[in-house]
Amino acid sequence: MATVNSGTHEKEVNHETHEVVDPIVTRLAELDDTPWYKKPNLRMLYILMFPTCIGVEMTSGFDSSMMNGLQAVNSWDSCSSANLLLVV
Repeated sequence: MATVNSGTHEKEVNHETHEVVDPIVTRLAELDDTPWYKKPNLRMLYILMFPTCIGVEMTSGFDSSMMNGLQAVNSWDSCSSANLLLVV
C-alpha cells in the first residue's frame, strides 16, 4: 500500500484493488473498548434489524414452499402463461 496526502490527513491506496483506504476509521475502531451492548444506538439498531431479518427469512421460505407445492400439482403443467401471471 502507498500513502497519499490529501490535505489534512494521509490515505492509503491499495494497488491490487485501486481502493483508497482511510486509516482513521480503522484506528477509531481499534481504540473503541466499549462493547456493542453498552451503546444505546447499536442496541436499537440490532433490536430493529433482528425482526426485519427474521421476517425476510420467514416469507422467503413460505414463498419457496408455496411454489414447490404448486409445481407438484398436475394442473400446473396445463396452465397458460396468462394464468401463471395471476398466481405470481
